[in-house]
Amino acid sequence: MKFIRKIKEAELACNDNKTSSKIQNLLDEIKDRGFFALVHLSEENQVMITHWAQDMFDRYKSVLENQPSKIKNIVELPASKQELKMAIKMM
Repeated sequence: MKFIRKIKEAELACNDNKTSSKIQNLLDEIKDRGFFALVHLSEENQVMITHWAQDMFDRYKSVLENQPSKIKNIVELPASKQELKMAIKMM
């Protein structure tokens, strides 16, 4: 039973890495082409990048509300400043 659970955890991690890589590629495209690139994405990619933006926005908002002193340390933010700015603009 533990073996099956470990396999499922590994599959989830692999899927997370693939999704993360895909999101990074989409963010790179948006950085290169500007926000107008969002219009040209497939519906699936638009949904994926919107969920990413909402997640980043929610995580950053949580840091602002609960631990405002962490804003001074970039390492403790949920993403890079550029990515956070992108997420906020998308929202």
